Amino acid sequence: MSQLFYYSIIKLVPHPIRQEAINLGVVVVSADAAYSDAKFVGKYKHRLRALAPDVNPVLIARFVEDFRARFSLEGITQSLPLPKKPPALTLETLKQWSQNEAGQIAITPPRPVMFERPDLGLRDLFEEFIAPARFVSAGPLLDRAAVRHHLVAALRQLVAPEMIIKKPSLTTRHGPNTLDLGVRRFDSTNGHLSVAMEPISFAVPSADDILRHRDHLAWVAHDVLRDNGGPVICAVVTEPAPAHRSLFEESAAIFSDVGVRTLRLPDIEQLRTVVVGAH
Repeated sequence: MSQLFYYSIIKLVPHPIRQEAINLGVVVVSADAAYSDAKFVGKYKHRLRALAPDVNPVLIARFVEDFRARFSLEGITQSLPLPKKPPALTLETLKQWSQNEAGQIAITPPRPVMFERPDLGLRDLFEEFIAPARFVSAGPLLDRAAVRHHLVAALRQLVAPEMIIKKPSLTTRHGPNTLDLGVRRFDSTNGHLSVAMEPISFAVPSADDILRHRDHLAWVAHDVLRDNGGPVICAVVTEPAPAHRSLFEESAAIFSDVGVRTLRLPDIEQLRTVVVGAH
């Protein structure tokens, strides 16, 4: 059955006038004054140096240790000869502390919360308000350089390294232009390309980067001279990040309109079909 508890956030306010704060810990007390406990963050000195390099971290550490000492015997149920646990903090004590606005340590006014198990409730409050934010990756971030690296590695499984051309020049109606990678024809002695490729990552945060490479590829593909067949032009792309799904679909339609093949990493069989078929 859930019971009523109260919690306060313990903040370090190096310069009270500026109201910039670091959340140091959280304290929980029961409504009947039978339980109290606190949990503090372990690493805060780097944030303190960035926020207030003039504040002595030793003094803050001393406060944290003194406050922790009130709860250091929690869970010890034996009696003598061990010392008794200090009396639990009360709601009234928290209220009094929260009214003190003069120092660098501030305690927020107590707020009510319902817990079945206060130890788990304290842990959850700590994770929500005190612990450093955790960023969960949806998968490995593939930027353009990583896409190129994977593409070159895949091409080396299909053709000799000397057939892979970096920054190949293509003849277009408006003069020479380049794409990122190319594969030379097997029977070519003058560097003619069978395939020209542009790696594009749809996993990067910036849509501007995607648009820049997409539009360059679309322009080259539209402008390239195909009198003698010309190379197969490909966009080698990643799976899109959720924020770029509509941009990915729009880009795929543009590539189709200008005759660009879209190859998705890490599908080497699709790449093999294009490279071998182009010869």
